[in-house]
Amino acid sequence: MEKIKAEFQEMRESGIIPIFEIEVIRNRKKDWIIFDISISDDKIIAHHEPLTEAEEKSEKIAFKSVDIDPDFSLQWHLEGLMEECQNALMESEFVEVI
Repeated sequence: MEKIKAEFQEMRESGIIPIFEIEVIRNRKKDWIIFDISISDDKIIAHHEPLTEAEEKSEKIAFKSVDIDPDFSLQWHLEGLMEECQNALMESEFVEVI
């Protein structure tokens, strides 16, 4: 787990901004949803704006996450997190994936 956290920190220090930007349609216009990526404890988390009415009504910040498995690389975890984010967009009540 520490190896993945170190890789993530190296990525940030190299100037790479840890976000996913995914193009969507909102109100019949192209738009972008940004997922801000961070590590907390044993999870890689992508915070985002509410994508469903339940998320919108919640007082908590909306997010998707994956558990860190030390047997896999940071790249593998980010790919899994991207899939979670794409699934959230496909289930969204407010946007459509392009």
